[in-house]
Amino acid sequence: MDAVPRGLRRNMILLVGNYITFGMGLAFFSSNTVMPVFLRYLTASNPLIGLITSLQTVGWTTIQLVAARWIHNKPRRKPYLVYFSLGAPLAYTALAWALFCIPAGRQMMLLGVFVLCVMVAALVDGLIGVPWLDFFGRAVPATVRGRLMGVQEMLFAAFSVGVGAIVAHYLSPNAPPFPHNFAWLAVFASISYWVALFLFLPLEEPAEANPVSEAQPTWGEYIPLLGEILRTDRPFVIWMAVRILGGFFSLALPFFVLYATRELGLPASLTGAFLSAQVVGSAVGSLVLGYVYDRRGSRLIIRVVLFISAGILVAALLAPLLRHAGLLLQAFFVLLFFSLGISASSTAGFFIGHMNFIIDYAPPAQRPLYIGLSNTLAGPVSLVSILGGWILQVSSYGVLFGVTLGFILAALLLSAQLPEPKRVMRERAAQA
Repeated sequence: MDAVPRGLRRNMILLVGNYITFGMGLAFFSSNTVMPVFLRYLTASNPLIGLITSLQTVGWTTIQLVAARWIHNKPRRKPYLVYFSLGAPLAYTALAWALFCIPAGRQMMLLGVFVLCVMVAALVDGLIGVPWLDFFGRAVPATVRGRLMGVQEMLFAAFSVGVGAIVAHYLSPNAPPFPHNFAWLAVFASISYWVALFLFLPLEEPAEANPVSEAQPTWGEYIPLLGEILRTDRPFVIWMAVRILGGFFSLALPFFVLYATRELGLPASLTGAFLSAQVVGSAVGSLVLGYVYDRRGSRLIIRVVLFISAGILVAALLAPLLRHAGLLLQAFFVLLFFSLGISASSTAGFFIGHMNFIIDYAPPAQRPLYIGLSNTLAGPVSLVSILGGWILQVSSYGVLFGVTLGFILAALLLSAQLPEPKRVMRERAAQA
């Protein structure tokens, strides 16, 4: 049985608060919604808008190998988390100040400041990602981690409704003029990041130090070490393949709303109902998946989420059969968007499934290396929505959903070979 870490109850409350407030900061200037609207004021180039919004994710993932090497031989994670947690609040505070001060007509200056601030925040957040997940894995035992993740995802879904209402107001005709409307969103983002940092300060790192048996490797030693993991750790390689193949669900993800409204003729006014259904699905799914993880582990979560994702795509392919069914077609898509909240693209499926898998599976002394390597390898998958747009441009929704379904089915078949990390963890403990 896992030893109960000191200060567990307080740590769990603070971690949930930290997760929610940090997520709110991301939502106030979301790369999927707010950033493209902001950039549209500054440029008419769709490729440039796509590139800038994608750079945030690419920057976040590529820096993680640097973070993993840096903390490899460090006995404590919290000091580094605190220092680098200053990055996002300072960057968005600077962005807010710049947007209040720079006139709307200075488009290139606004664009340059925006890219600088967002990239600084993304790179620093990338440095946080590896030690934060390692800290989370040690601070919260696997026996309760799933339920904690489920609760925090449910609460975040509830708070995100309020964030959405604020964003909607500041992007409406009644909002302050550009760029002051976005300046206020940057203010709210920075406040959320500051609160997330203050909630992290009282956290108590588990008393036992991280396993440290060697000096920090040089880059000449570090790269071969990563290569050795890929050559010799077959379960890890299989999991990475499943994660990457499942990530191709993003090929179709941005186009479900357009499919329902433009292709099948549902009114655009239903978009709000679809998004609400997705939020509710994420909240309900998080609680259920968290409970299942605590009982059965992450392997089952990964497979269930992939199965649901395949079902969504099959349902989308069959939707034209209900084209003239009126209310039935509307209800059909509400259910489809509810399911998207538990799909391969959802934070619930990703964190409770994949992140718990790597926390439980990786040897404790090498966990930062495994986390950094996995996030860096999977980073380019965030760009596949661009490929999805090209597929749709040259073919049809049916082809797009069919191609995406092929990737998801491949991931589902391959996931049958995954071990259950909790069992691997028990076997390691027995051999120790």
